[in-house]
Amino acid sequence: MTMKIFGKLASAFDHLLTGLSMLTGVLILFMAALVSTNITMRTLLSRSIPGTIELCEWILLLIPFFGAAWLLRKDGHVRMDLFIQMLNAKSKYILNIITSVVVSLVCSFFFWFVALNTWRYYVTGAYRPSVLNFPTYIFSGIMAAGFLFIAIQSLRNTARYAAELNKGKKELPGKAERTNYPESEWK
Repeated sequence: MTMKIFGKLASAFDHLLTGLSMLTGVLILFMAALVSTNITMRTLLSRSIPGTIELCEWILLLIPFFGAAWLLRKDGHVRMDLFIQMLNAKSKYILNIITSVVVSLVCSFFFWFVALNTWRYYVTGAYRPSVLNFPTYIFSGIMAAGFLFIAIQSLRNTARYAAELNKGKKELPGKAERTNYPESEWK
């Protein structure tokens, strides 16, 4: 029964990360359309859309927090392949476990710190003085959630790496997804 619940929670979390990654793509398209429209209006009508730059700044801030955990789930993050390729399979898994634990701890700390500040911003009603006057707690809360999602995904990766190490797998997960070239071309 407990495994069913964890399985459903894991599936829901995966769907959440996928949805956030799709939202990231939509935000990039929206930002491109907004900037293009703003440039066109400024050129043709000598008028611009108020708050365009500020909105694009916020979107650029949010994109990493919406997409980082999804990228981590796909093992699409940057690796030091030159160093890692010198290690044997067991050492690679141990290094990945250590890295995932450290990332989880660091992101948990950042989550806690940002969540406390988010609450402070909410209670005090803090706003960033600007054209659009967004409440600061909205974006701070999204950052806190992003750190939490990265911490959770790092823990999931740690468990996956540990399970694969115990099974004696010889290859890191996602290797075929990280390269566009057959290995024979590199030898």
